[in-house]
Formats: sequence, structure tokens, C-alpha cells
Amino acid sequence: MAFNYLPLKIISVCVVILGFATLVSVLIHNTEPQAKREAATRRSAMLVEVYAAEAGDFQPVIQAMGTVKSAAEVVLRPQVSGEVIRIGDNFMPGARVKAGELLLQIDPSDYQNQLEQRRSELAQAQSALNIEMGEQAIAEGEYRRLKNPLNPMQEALVLRQPQLASAKAVLASAQAALAQAETELERTRIRAPFDAQIINRQATVGARVSPADDLALLLGTDTYWVEASLPVAKLRWLYTQQTGEMVADKRAVQIRDQIAWPADQYREGRLHSVIGAVDENSRMARVLVEVEDPLAEQPHNRGKMPLLAGSYVACRLPAEPLTNSVRLPKQYLRKNDTAWLMVDGKLSIRELELAFVDENYVYVNAGIARGEQIVTTAISRIREGAELQLKGEKP
Repeated sequence: MAFNYLPLKIISVCVVILGFATLVSVLIHNTEPQAKREAATRRSAMLVEVYAAEAGDFQPVIQAMGTVKSAAEVVLRPQVSGEVIRIGDNFMPGARVKAGELLLQIDPSDYQNQLEQRRSELAQAQSALNIEMGEQAIAEGEYRRLKNPLNPMQEALVLRQPQLASAKAVLASAQAALAQAETELERTRIRAPFDAQIINRQATVGARVSPADDLALLLGTDTYWVEASLPVAKLRWLYTQQTGEMVADKRAVQIRDQIAWPADQYREGRLHSVIGAVDENSRMARVLVEVEDPLAEQPHNRGKMPLLAGSYVACRLPAEPLTNSVRLPKQYLRKNDTAWLMVDGKLSIRELELAFVDENYVYVNAGIARGEQIVTTAISRIREGAELQLKGEKP
């Protein structure tokens, strides 16, 4: 009996100890203090920088790209055939020539001989006319002595009027042939038709040329054109609404090669005309800008960059002036034509009524007033009424 009672007692003690330990563990867990986060939801105002909106009268600018070309361009061809016996000192690619300067000489021998022949024919025709006039004087004297009236046709025959008319016609033909011979002799000397730059040359001494042959390509240097493209919708801004005159008639067009020229270099031109047809490929409107002294040869243009034919340049065309408008830099225009304003320390998202947008600025008719603070800083929480604070100010 004693042997069986001892294990039962040990088991009972173990159960009591295990239950007590469990009870203590539950009490400790339920009474453990919990840590609390304090001020976790406190929000701080976003730090921003602002720009004061400016208002007044402004001159917008229309940006257009275009190609430079000469206002006078000609492929030089001879008007007579022959062998080239001499070329001018400046007749080479890149050289600049003056109007009337000799470029090359075609062998004039055949044309000089032809001129002498025409002079001889003219002298013969003049002599024949003089003889016929003498014959007519004799015939007229005999007719008057006969005192026998004739009808007009018979009288013309008696007075040799047909022979006289024929002699005069031969003389006129000889004079015309002589003038043509003189012209052809002069055409053996090929001269520059205007002040020009020679782009290429395709003839040299010893070559035989004819009117079908190209001798050179010449570009006039007095005036260049820039054919620039711009959206059709912006054409109306090139005219003053009150008078219909071109705005650029009174303001210069700035022209610049954005790739090759220094940042501070530009040339000035004049808006010459609007081409009355859109480009077939781009469907853009085209304007013609005229630039005088494109190679910067005149004293007042010394030191400026020359325009090169065929180059692609940017044009800044003055648009119609805007009055009583608000202007802000283009980068401050936000999505959906809105702007961020700081009003009483809070963010205000304004919808704008745009009048014009050029390459640098946005011009606003309504939505912003003079002096209002435009937020220029990129912010993370874009919502109406968000708290804002100027950088550098104390909260």
C-alpha cells in the first residue's frame, strides 16, 4: 500500500505547481504596461519658394524654324558656243564677285568674223538703198514731165515705190543682223549678273561649252531669305488687330543658328511676307524673313556671324502686343493649365485663362492677379488647402 501511494502524491504536487506557474504567467502578461506613441500624427507645413506675378503690357515672341536661301540664285550658262580661252581670277568656289565682273572668256574669233561680215552686208544694203533713192528721183522727174495722170497703182510702179520699200527692208535686216552679231560677240565674255558668291564651278580653260552646259552656281550676296515654318493658328498674332499691319514691320526678327553660333550672337531681319500656301508635308504655315548683308560685309555688321545658305536657323518673330496681361515663366504652368498659389499660408490651385504661350512665358487673361505668390517649388502633397511655409521663415 505504501509503494502505490507515493507516486500518486508526487503527481499531484507536480500538477499543483504547473497550474500555479500558468496562473502567474497569465497575470504577468495581462498586467504588462504598453508603450504609447505621442504626437505621431503631427503634420509640418511644406517649405516652398514663391514668385510674384507681374502684370502689364508685353511683347510675346513666336518661335519658328526655317532654312536660309539666297534671294537671287542662278545657274550660269553660256548663251553662245565655243572654247573657253580664259577664266577670271575670282572664278572659283567660295569667291565673291561684283556685278559685271568678267568670269570667263569664250574664243571670240568666229564671232568677230561674223561681225565684220554683217558690217559689210549693212554697207551693201545702205549703198543699194542710196542707188534706189536716186533711181526713184529720176523716175519721179520723168513722171512729172509726162503730165499724164495714172491710177495709184500705176503711179506707185512708175515711181519705183516697191523697189524703194524692198531696199529699206534689206537695210533694216542688215542692221538687225549687225546688232545680233555685236550681241553674240559680247556674249563670249561671261560676266557676273549681280554681286554674288560662287558656290561651284564646272568649266575651265580648254573646255568647249554650249548653251546647254552649266558653268557655275551663283548666289546673290545682297539679300538672303529665311523660309520659316510655324503653326497656322499663330499666323493671326503676326498682325495688329486694329490696323491689320504686320507687327514685324516695325520690329526686327531675331535669327540665330542654335548649333553653330555662340549664345549671344544673332542677326536681325524683317518679316517680308506670309507665303499663301501651307507646306504639303508638315501642314505648317510659312513666312519669308528678309536679311540684308547676310555675309556681314558692311561696317555696321562687322564681327557678326554670317548666314550660310542652306543652314537651319531659329527665328523669333514679334507677335501682337498684349495689354493688361499677367506674365509668368513657362515652367510654372502646371497640369491642365493651372498654377499653384500660396494664399494665407495655404496652397491654392488656380485654373488659368491663357492668352498666349511663347518659348519662355505664359500670358494670362484671368486666374492670377498682379503680385500674387506663385509657388515655384515642386511639392509632394498637391491638394487644395495644404499647409505651406516660405523657406527661411520661422514656423
